[in-house]
Amino acid sequence: MSPSLNPLLVTMAGITPFINIAITIVGTLICISFRSLWLPFWLYCSWLYLDKAPWRGGRKNAFIRKNIYLIRELAAYFPVSLHSDTDEITPSNGPYIFCFAPHGIWALGSFTNFTTDVTGFPDLFPGIDLFFSTVNINFFLPFSRDAMLGRGFIAASKDSIDYVLGLGKEKAVGIVLGGATESLESYPGTNRVILNRRKGFVKLALRRNAKLVPVYSFGETNTYYQLRLPAARGIQRWVQDLLGFTVPLFYGRWWIFPRRVPINTVVGKPIALPKIQGGEPTQEEIEEGHKMYVEGLKELYNKYKDIYDKGRTSDLEIL
Repeated sequence: MSPSLNPLLVTMAGITPFINIAITIVGTLICISFRSLWLPFWLYCSWLYLDKAPWRGGRKNAFIRKNIYLIRELAAYFPVSLHSDTDEITPSNGPYIFCFAPHGIWALGSFTNFTTDVTGFPDLFPGIDLFFSTVNINFFLPFSRDAMLGRGFIAASKDSIDYVLGLGKEKAVGIVLGGATESLESYPGTNRVILNRRKGFVKLALRRNAKLVPVYSFGETNTYYQLRLPAARGIQRWVQDLLGFTVPLFYGRWWIFPRRVPINTVVGKPIALPKIQGGEPTQEEIEEGHKMYVEGLKELYNKYKDIYDKGRTSDLEIL
């Protein structure tokens, strides 16, 4: 089904980043407003804190991934497109870690392309069973967490990612390497990626003999403007340390809506790291794997920057 570009749906799509919070608030208010729902809601919240699915492979649902009409509208709104630079990503050649960059304000390209099927991931990479990691706090939000699990989200923890990679060669996990910190470096026209000190993903890949897949989302940093207020950075980093995410001081169309600019997400060639000798990789092996990934990311960026990011004000900068 092609996107309708219905004005109401487009409006809702434009505020999609806030939908999870809205689902949690509305669902909770309904439950506490009716006495008959108090006990079921209490039991649900108790189960929510006991449920280990986010740390044990999630609870992905193919129907949900294929039929999220709001995300279809979101993909059409920008538009968001998914491209592949390789035919080497096959179910027998993995497992894989899809390393997404840059984060931008909301990582719109990641959850549109990789936690739904609306931009054609199954057609580009048939047989690949992809999950995507997100901050743990999302799985303690009533109601919205179940929708996220259905889309293939898992907890962004070492054990959670390692668990999925160990389930089979067809498995893949997506990680936004720069995380919330990188959102503070997101300004239109820029391409800043926080990577120099991010090496845990390499260690995970070496342990599981997983291939690293560079993914670059051109246009991701163009979706919002961001206020430059150095005095606010201390508070933003405090929030990040406390909750696992931060809140950039951003604005877009009519303040709240993202700018309608193309997002082109390109998946590069998988990088096979040297097999390690023994159970745990050495620091030297981690450093070498990290270097190989950085080179692969630069190669992917340079190959497509003049196709998908002609209006940039600066080239790739690795921090």
